[in-house]
Amino acid sequence: MNPILSISLFFILIIFSSFSFTKNCLEGEIKHNCYAEEKILKNNIEINYKGFWRDGLRHGKGKGTNQFGDSFEGLYEAGEFINGEYNWANGERYIGGWKNGFTHGKGKYFYANGEVLEGSFENGFAEGLGKLIYQDKNYIVVNFRKNQKNGYGKTYFVNGGRFEINYSNDIPYGIGKYFYADGDIFIGSYKQKGDGSKRDGEGTYYYRDGKQFTALWDRGEIWQTTVLFSEAGEILDESWNQLKHKEYVIKINKNSVNPQFEGIDLRTTELSSTSTTMKTKRKPKAKRAKIAN
Repeated sequence: MNPILSISLFFILIIFSSFSFTKNCLEGEIKHNCYAEEKILKNNIEINYKGFWRDGLRHGKGKGTNQFGDSFEGLYEAGEFINGEYNWANGERYIGGWKNGFTHGKGKYFYANGEVLEGSFENGFAEGLGKLIYQDKNYIVVNFRKNQKNGYGKTYFVNGGRFEINYSNDIPYGIGKYFYADGDIFIGSYKQKGDGSKRDGEGTYYYRDGKQFTALWDRGEIWQTTVLFSEAGEILDESWNQLKHKEYVIKINKNSVNPQFEGIDLRTTELSSTSTTMKTKRKPKAKRAKIAN
């Protein structure tokens, strides 16, 4: 059969089915291939449902609200909500697949603080490869396990910079690689300190002009003097320290062609200048819809 004809017939069937569903359900009869608005109470959850039915079960497009202030709209199959949008009263929102009332399958979760998580969900949790977009539009691509970052992740900054490191239950650890938008690079050890992960241990900083140094870092700062080398390996300064490093960063960025380069504190102390990026930690709590399944 001609592919175009097949597609045309497919859409004709969908349209025909939709028309057959437009009749209202008759009171007192089993709801089948019809539309009805009904209050449903099940498992202490009360919803006001508006949508289609088949064989006495919610089936097809439907929407509704519950007594908690949540709202939802999407597709039902044999009484189960399988795909659609759910809005919690606390401002959080999810669009995607569902199973047994839990987020399940491909989806996008919108947190109340403005962050967005795109990826796969399983039984209410983010599981597998996903993309978390932070409030400041920086984003990370990493594997998730029960909503938390686990495995090797890459954070991309809106100005073109990139940070790579391993995560364990949302905490970055081990050797990290920071590629700055203006060409500077830092490769070294990171450890959890306070509410974020900072340079701690040995690390090498490569300036964009080829100069470099290896130092021991403590809480994000150089804590012992070190040697600054040229690109050719010549000794340039045998007493390189935190203050000289900061002053040199300011100097080489004074006439930067990229006005969006990260703040000076980024390459001298903190892992990130924002309070949200790379510091978000989530509790492993499954997200469930209260839809009287």
